Amino acid sequence: PNGWPMSGAIEVLDANVTSLDKNDEKSPQLYVGTAGLSQPVKIATHSNTTFQVELKEGISPSAAQLLMRLAADCGPVSKERTTKIEVQISKATISIWNRHVPLEDLDIRFKATIPCPHMGEDEELDVASTNSDRNNTASLLVV
Repeated sequence: PNGWPMSGAIEVLDANVTSLDKNDEKSPQLYVGTAGLSQPVKIATHSNTTFQVELKEGISPSAAQLLMRLAADCGPVSKERTTKIEVQISKATISIWNRHVPLEDLDIRFKATIPCPHMGEDEELDVASTNSDRNNTASLLVV
């Protein structure tokens, strides 16, 4: 846990998300989109904090390779229902003891295997769909 007297907040977070092939490390990364916080995250003294990072735009129906990868990882015949991503945090604004600190050009990268994204409410991943009215936002959980 966070120790005394540290407390603060993550006010802004900008990141790029790419999809990785969890079965073949040599496959190319596929761009998913930009991600950020839906709201600032407060980090209290002596606490662990879990928060969600959300894609800022929907996955384009024209991203055929990405949609095929997500269908393989997350479709109805998938056993694990997980997918692998790389997150590159490019900038953030944090607050420590009420001092706002902008952090630019971070280039912090990490890879994670995550639960399959929720493609809107009660919506199955449909590779063939091109309906632009669908809610294609996805939530990513970061600990």
